[in-house]
Amino acid sequence: MRAVLEIGGAALTLLGVLIGVYGTFVMTKFYHPYGPVGFLVSMIRMIGRMLVFQGKKNKEHVDVAAAFAELTPEKKGESLSGAHWLFLGFFLETLGAALITVDACIVNLKPHWFD
Repeated sequence: MRAVLEIGGAALTLLGVLIGVYGTFVMTKFYHPYGPVGFLVSMIRMIGRMLVFQGKKNKEHVDVAAAFAELTPEKKGESLSGAHWLFLGFFLETLGAALITVDACIVNLKPHWFD
């Protein structure tokens, strides 16, 4: 039973995070001109620039990317689909957290139940 709680909790939480990331990408893909790999590369570059205090270069990059993104009109239905994926991810994360909480309670309270 404990293995189900521990592995299930961790797996559901991780799956929820991955689905939430996908849903967020689908919701926001009309705000940037990148596909999934391009977005990841852009994000890594932005973080790298922040670490070396190149905020001005980041601002220029964001402004150019936003200008290109304006060429692609938003599809509200697709954004709504992303919101559905995002909330599914939140739901799975909540289930995973609940399983992990039950496991933590069993581990920490079990000795006291038999006193």
